[in-house]
Amino acid sequence: LKDIIDVENSYKLHEAQALGKGVILAASHMANWELGGGMVAKHGYQTHAIVLPHENDAVTKFFTKQREHFGINVIHTNSVLRTCIRKLKEGEMLGILSDRDVTQAGEEVEFFGKPALMPKGAAYFSRKTGAVILPTMVIRQKNGRYKLIFENYFSCACTKDKKNDIINCIKKYIKVLESYIRKYPDQWFVFNRIWNTVE
Repeated sequence: LKDIIDVENSYKLHEAQALGKGVILAASHMANWELGGGMVAKHGYQTHAIVLPHENDAVTKFFTKQREHFGINVIHTNSVLRTCIRKLKEGEMLGILSDRDVTQAGEEVEFFGKPALMPKGAAYFSRKTGAVILPTMVIRQKNGRYKLIFENYFSCACTKDKKNDIINCIKKYIKVLESYIRKYPDQWFVFNRIWNTVE
């Protein structure tokens, strides 16, 4: 991995982990996000990732084997809540793709100027456990190498207004995501409908 990936702002990863509250790696479908999780694991951190099983069991097994090869512990969506909460409370890393809602249980926020249903997993777990959210992006560079970038970490507020806390937390991540998509629109690989508008 070190032969093909450059890391930017690795100190933010170490700072976030040193807080001892658990770290949510809020990733996106930019470039090759799978490499990012593997690189974090290679830093020596216990790293887990929430994954959506494929319709074909053989495909699921293939991806699971690849992830485990790089040191990533796979958490399938059917056992996600208790496992994720426990791992974060133990101070470990949890990777969540945070740019596509696959549950239809997300929150509607403004995304590039239009309302869109966005996932709330990272915000939910941060609010529930106190873990910090670390926006994590992987970008393909012109020389063919990849760059793993860690942005500023933050936590979800925990007031009496749970819905508002989660929405505001999602908005913080969306702001970071939008900046990367604007700069690298050809590297954002989400082919599902994001906006429920027809023009």
